[in-house]
Amino acid sequence: MSYSYSLDRTTAGDISLMPLDWGTLHNVLQVLLDELMNWNQRVGDGGARKIPYESEIQDLYRIMTSISRKLKCSNDHDGFLVEPRVSIGSLRLKKAALILLLCRQQENIEDKKGEGWPSAALDSLNEEIKPVQELLEKQWLDYEPREVIWQLISKAQHEKVINFNQQS
Repeated sequence: MSYSYSLDRTTAGDISLMPLDWGTLHNVLQVLLDELMNWNQRVGDGGARKIPYESEIQDLYRIMTSISRKLKCSNDHDGFLVEPRVSIGSLRLKKAALILLLCRQQENIEDKKGEGWPSAALDSLNEEIKPVQELLEKQWLDYEPREVIWQLISKAQHEKVINFNQQS
């Protein structure tokens, strides 16, 4: 079956996060954006006229711009920043980005473990991914990730990420 994409604009509700969490989410979305842009570049360099991830990239830019605006206003707030009327499609893209980053980080940690890194160093790497893991566990992310994730990682890799997170 061929891959297709459209953003579900059905409203899921509001999201409230601390500015630090919004920053983490923005950085995670950047990882997904970079990967999709890289694939579009590769496809274009390969001579294709149709670029596969244009819509996803536009939606990611829109979501990230919204988060950037929130963060610029965060100097006036000590507490939570709210994203009202967030769409299901936006949540699913955010979840895909979180899974992608965790998969890449887990692969990196496994590589380091294979290189014989000491456990204290590996523990430090595991600490770095805790904010991403915590975001992935949020109730508002109970939706399935966007299918674009399966274009970038296998379901087996996803299962490894889930198992890896449960061990951490």
